[in-house]
Amino acid sequence: LNSVVSGAELSRVSVNLEKHHKVIKSLNHRYIQILHSILRQGVMSLLGENDDPLYLSGSAIQGEESIPHWIEENNGAALAVFYSCRLIIRSIYGEYLMALEDCKKFRKYKDSMKGVSIHRNFTIIEIISRLVLYPNLSLFQKIIYRAHITFRLYFVKRWTRYSPHNISHSYHTIKALYAWKITKDISQAKKEFKIAISLCHKVNDSIMEVQALEFQALFYDSIGYRETAKGHLQSAYHCCSNWGAMGKLKQMKKKYPHFLDELVSETEF
Repeated sequence: LNSVVSGAELSRVSVNLEKHHKVIKSLNHRYIQILHSILRQGVMSLLGENDDPLYLSGSAIQGEESIPHWIEENNGAALAVFYSCRLIIRSIYGEYLMALEDCKKFRKYKDSMKGVSIHRNFTIIEIISRLVLYPNLSLFQKIIYRAHITFRLYFVKRWTRYSPHNISHSYHTIKALYAWKITKDISQAKKEFKIAISLCHKVNDSIMEVQALEFQALFYDSIGYRETAKGHLQSAYHCCSNWGAMGKLKQMKKKYPHFLDELVSETEF
């Protein structure tokens, strides 16, 4: 899972997963095979090989259909890996309400999953999801969301202090969204987006860079800078292409035709 959340080039990740799958299958270790198959299905979703990329069911594993069985046999590890993988994928595809629901489900099983990085990513995705959804909430919901954001942001600040290389780019992405969505501080949002994307590029985190660039494009479009927004979205498209997330590229082509038609035509040519 770390190879996925680190933003490693997806075709290489897929090849490595296939190699590992053959070894695990030869050992006939069902428990490990289930966990590994969930990850394979998640990568296939990002590569655009699932019928519906938001659901983890396909040739590697019928994950969605297996949930009741895993609950029945109390397989907390499978459920933790499944929900963590699905919430990451749903956040990448911009389905933040669905991602937030998966955050709640993951929290029930997270103790079955070892490793600090996935818990950091879980917290970051939850904050980002709440910030994106914030403007369309009722006043009462906004109060609850801000309390959640403030509480979890405390941990992100601490992680940033102790491990700036790993966390700073995500922290500044969150600060940019906070300035845009909550405090409405346009100049601060511009500053934070610029820092965040520079840091994403520096640490080679393709996932956060694609998301930050897409957020930046939507931000500039919302304040009337359409050509600037177009440039940032095209940068997000190039970054996503280099990462190899063909499923996300397909979604971007469909979601932003007015920004990407010219670029897509040039690329296909």
